[in-house]
Amino acid sequence: MAKKKVTAPVQEESWMEKYEREGRERIAGHRKQLTAMFKKNKIDHAVVEYDGSGDSGNIETVTFYNKKDEEMDVADPAVQEAVENYIYDALPGGWEINEGSFGTATVFADGKAKVEHKERVESYEDAPFEIE
Repeated sequence: MAKKKVTAPVQEESWMEKYEREGRERIAGHRKQLTAMFKKNKIDHAVVEYDGSGDSGNIETVTFYNKKDEEMDVADPAVQEAVENYIYDALPGGWEINEGSFGTATVFADGKAKVEHKERVESYEDAPFEIE
């Protein structure tokens, strides 16, 4: 008599697990694309400034640099678009909501990035008084 093979039930991923996995996959794809684009265009790194609040956020500037750390023009608009997509996907969820946040990201030729991210925080001070 043949033994039945028992398999563990397949557990579907939650919507959050799927969202996070898809985000990691997008980041990996961006890194691969940027590595090739930076090499083709002789870009050493790009500096990206972003700012967001009130449920709206934008990349303000993207500046490209060569290996001598000199600013350079990049004729292909797809390179800037790829950098912007990478940063938008990499920023923490909600970066543009309420008080928002801002920062500078440096994207390197190997596709890695260093992000100096600053979150705005609303605060208050006590100011008690009496009415007589």
